[in-house]
Amino acid sequence: MSQDQTPAFILDSIKNKVIFFMEQQEEYKNAIFHADKLYHLTFQNKKDWSLNSEDPSIPLYEIYSTREIEAIYLLSKAYFKAGQFKRALHLLTSSFTNFSQRAPMECFFLAAKCLEKCDDWLEILSLFGDNDMEFEQVLHHREGAQQYIASLCFLRGKAFDMLDNKARAIHWYTQTLIYDPNFYEAFEKLVEKNLLNNQDQAALLNQINFSQEDQWIKYFYTSKIDRFCYINDNSKQALRKLSVEYNLSKNHDVRCSEAERYFYSQRFNQAYEITKQIIEEDPYNQACLPIHILTLVELNKKSELFSLSHKLVDDYKESAVSWFAVACYYYSIKKFASARSYFTKATNQNPHFLEAWLGIGHCFSNDNEPDQAMAAYRTAYRLFTGSHLPPLYIGMEHMKTNNLTLAQKFIQQALSICPTDPLVHNELGMISYKWKLYEDAKQHFENALRLNPKKDDTPNFSREISHSQYTSHFVDTENNIVVQMWEPIMFNLANTYRKLKQYDLALAYYKKCIGLQPKNASIYSAIGLTYHLQQYSGSSNLHTAIEYYHKALAIQPDHSFTATMLSKALVQIANQSLEYLMQQPEEEIQDNNNTVQENDLNVRINKLSSH
Repeated sequence: MSQDQTPAFILDSIKNKVIFFMEQQEEYKNAIFHADKLYHLTFQNKKDWSLNSEDPSIPLYEIYSTREIEAIYLLSKAYFKAGQFKRALHLLTSSFTNFSQRAPMECFFLAAKCLEKCDDWLEILSLFGDNDMEFEQVLHHREGAQQYIASLCFLRGKAFDMLDNKARAIHWYTQTLIYDPNFYEAFEKLVEKNLLNNQDQAALLNQINFSQEDQWIKYFYTSKIDRFCYINDNSKQALRKLSVEYNLSKNHDVRCSEAERYFYSQRFNQAYEITKQIIEEDPYNQACLPIHILTLVELNKKSELFSLSHKLVDDYKESAVSWFAVACYYYSIKKFASARSYFTKATNQNPHFLEAWLGIGHCFSNDNEPDQAMAAYRTAYRLFTGSHLPPLYIGMEHMKTNNLTLAQKFIQQALSICPTDPLVHNELGMISYKWKLYEDAKQHFENALRLNPKKDDTPNFSREISHSQYTSHFVDTENNIVVQMWEPIMFNLANTYRKLKQYDLALAYYKKCIGLQPKNASIYSAIGLTYHLQQYSGSSNLHTAIEYYHKALAIQPDHSFTATMLSKALVQIANQSLEYLMQQPEEEIQDNNNTVQENDLNVRINKLSSH
């Protein structure tokens, strides 16, 4: 064998060993050992192993053969697979002068992946070029770039994202999906990580050209958008198609999408049944765990949350979701300082964890520290431009301090991002109510109720509805689950009707509230007050008012407002009775020569007040 040349069959044998250890066995130390020998044997005849000429007119193949480029790439990739990112990057960049312009596409892409692993986002942009037009030229005119286009667009978007340039990040994530609709991580960044608002999410799907064989991807993406829309028929249809036409009814991602729908529409029991099954089958499902944890919080399943958080910390100590679970447990037992520290730990491990940022804000809010709460919400507002929750919570904090102008500003921003969340309309209604703009308040509360999932039964607010019709409207008849979130909105609407002196409508909605919250003293008291007020509009319902005041006090005996109003109603009843007697002719008062005595009148009053 010549000392100056290694036979090709030996080089091929070593190359096959590198690929075997690296790709099939994942034995990276073995792969590096053989790749290093391949590299040196391949270049044994080279006097200068690096490309010194910067003249772009010199074709690369005149400097390096295909075998030599392959040797550089395989050794660099073995370093990369072993986690030696800086070493791989050094080998790549030192092998080619003017690397960003002259390196083969596979080496260029691997260098970008090394920089990603090193979190060196500025260097990625330096490698790609800051000018978008120049980068487009690289994508479309560089040899071998076609198979890397989507991945390079994604890396460019991720670099801008990590540098807080959200507009350019959104552009390049979108370009990623346009080039390759199957690039799910780009969709996840845009939609699930809340970079796009509802309208932009729908527009995104219209931009993507799905092939016939990729229609299932389109349905899956559709099931994920506009999660806060309670009446999203497109999402329901997409989930149905995935389950029936594509036989994905038991797929965990599809089931998780269904659980998210239930959770965000306040159907926590249904969400829990799905997430519980997923976690039993796949205990460390990172997509399902956050929604499962939140469901446990909403259902007050403290013991289950405690066990889950311990298991996750024991098995996945480096996962942000594990510490999020711990934080949620402390939050559920109202230890807000401890919860806050663990929410913070979760955000340190994953700065793009919306629920953890909101958790920090909620802890401060519950500890009556509005400034710190708003600081956490503002961070979330900056990081998650497509989520309406941060501006909504900022607005709610301003409402607590009675700064209604700023509250309205932020909640209007939340409305522009997500017009399909009933809670946003409810908060705007509350602001109008406090400003005594009752017509505006009524409109907001009615808009909120129109977003009920049972779209076909949406009530006509111009007329009164029967009790059974309205109660069934807000109950999931298939699972007999009352959606409790609707009761406060209805109660607010009833209060507004009362302020507008539309007493019949007010009473109708109060009574529907009883269908959802039959043991709420405030509702009975409000009904009593409404009947009480009707006397000033020509009706006389003091007896009924007294009846409802008594029902309220039976539920909550220390309800001071109700007790005060009951006393006033009894006095008014007494005064009305005396006035009536004074106005009657003497012969009508007498009965068998006996006149009505004062003690008889007192008996009548006592009988009335006992109802």
